[in-house]
Amino acid sequence: MESNSNERSKAAKKNIRKTREYAKEQKEQLLDKGGWSVLPNAVFKEVIPRIISDAYDKAYAGAKRKPNIQDIAFLYSILLSYANTDENNDYLGASWVSTENLAQLMRISRNRIAALSNILEANGLIKTVDFYEQIKRRKLYFVIHITNVSEDGYVVNAEGEKIEPSIDVYRALTQQKNEN
Repeated sequence: MESNSNERSKAAKKNIRKTREYAKEQKEQLLDKGGWSVLPNAVFKEVIPRIISDAYDKAYAGAKRKPNIQDIAFLYSILLSYANTDENNDYLGASWVSTENLAQLMRISRNRIAALSNILEANGLIKTVDFYEQIKRRKLYFVIHITNVSEDGYVVNAEGEKIEPSIDVYRALTQQKNEN
């Protein structure tokens, strides 16, 4: 019986090594092709959970129906994946994706995109720039690569200050007419 356990353990370890090597090769191929973005672990482990807690425990405390604030994680991921990596482009680092495209990708009302991006911006995760291209209004989203997070899950800016948004920024989600 112990022999079977040893064999299973050896087989599992071999499978782990094989899978780890495959994952490493895939990562190297991805890096070689330039199709990657840095995913800041602290954002998904600390900042986004704190934002969700703030929204549910403070902004919507006592509310019977609470909005899907967790959509900010999906929006942040999409913006990160759409970041322009072309060194020869004026919009290097910017995610230039329309509200319509974001709404389609996320399967939510386009009215929610502004409220969600405002939450990300108020928490220091993105910065947006509005501009006009001929007569069409455009928005660039710059995902900020977070290097410092406080123990309680707030982004810390370059001056060492915690970015603490007003709770009102979360309430805008319930003020949308076409919430999905």
